[in-house]
Amino acid sequence: QASFSLKAPGAKSHLVYVPRIVLTGGPCGGKSSSMNHLKEALLARGYDIYFAPEVATLMLNGGCTIPDSSKKPGMATEFQFHLL
Repeated sequence: QASFSLKAPGAKSHLVYVPRIVLTGGPCGGKSSSMNHLKEALLARGYDIYFAPEVATLMLNGGCTIPDSSKKPGMATEFQFHLL
């Protein structure tokens, strides 16, 4: 169960439950589509939502390239290892 402490000046401290949803799956598994659907549905119900982007997507969109394993075997695996 996830929670964090909220404390306003002069207020008593209390805990608030913060649910977390993790979407996993392979390429083209529908994670982004599901995320968009969840976003719309939860916002329509008045929830505050926050998304943490996938690290590999951040890196690739930032100009990082996956090493070509055909030129140096094992480089793609090493790249993925370092993402973790």
